Amino acid sequence: MFHFIKDSTSSDRFEGISAQLIEWLTLDADGSLSPMEYKGDGALQDTTTSGAGLYTEQEFKPGCQVRLEVNPDGSKSGEVLLEVLWTRHQDQDNITSICIRQMIFGQYEAAGQDIEPDVIKLLHNPSRFATADLIQRFSIFDQQNLKTLEQLKNRYKESHPHHAYRHGTRVTEASLDSWIALIQSVLPKAKPVKEEASTTMQQFNRRQARH
Repeated sequence: MFHFIKDSTSSDRFEGISAQLIEWLTLDADGSLSPMEYKGDGALQDTTTSGAGLYTEQEFKPGCQVRLEVNPDGSKSGEVLLEVLWTRHQDQDNITSICIRQMIFGQYEAAGQDIEPDVIKLLHNPSRFATADLIQRFSIFDQQNLKTLEQLKNRYKESHPHHAYRHGTRVTEASLDSWIALIQSVLPKAKPVKEEASTTMQQFNRRQARH
């Protein structure tokens, strides 16, 4: 079962709408798509008229497609097909890496400055080498930067579903009308349900509070 999450600042799920993954199509070396089996739950977040953040326990590589049967309570169900654009593993190192980049983007935005081309390349490069270069260049170990980084990491953990992988997806053009009819008309009426943080997250939050 896939739950719909309220928005990017909350991990509250919506009561009244869910989805079932009925087909996962992997991209073969020759460019063709082959169906694969998926086991586990999932979540969709940041829903718009054309796409959503998708969270799963299994990696969906860019180019894969995910077919969902969307089930709004009291309304007719239907299928939508999502294309995976990018994938991130949600382990501690990757969350730190994401938040470092978020902090640097924020610093440039606050200063009203354009980002230098070489910095842009590092920010969009997900490798650990690029992250190390950013840490050195922007003095991430400065106390104020570390404080800001911990705040961003804490906010990320609180607002993102707890699954191993986070994906950026786009609704395929053929599914766009179904997506809008099934989801956009239902979400404003759906009731958010607050979920308790996992034991790990509760421990993390208590540790952050002590610091």
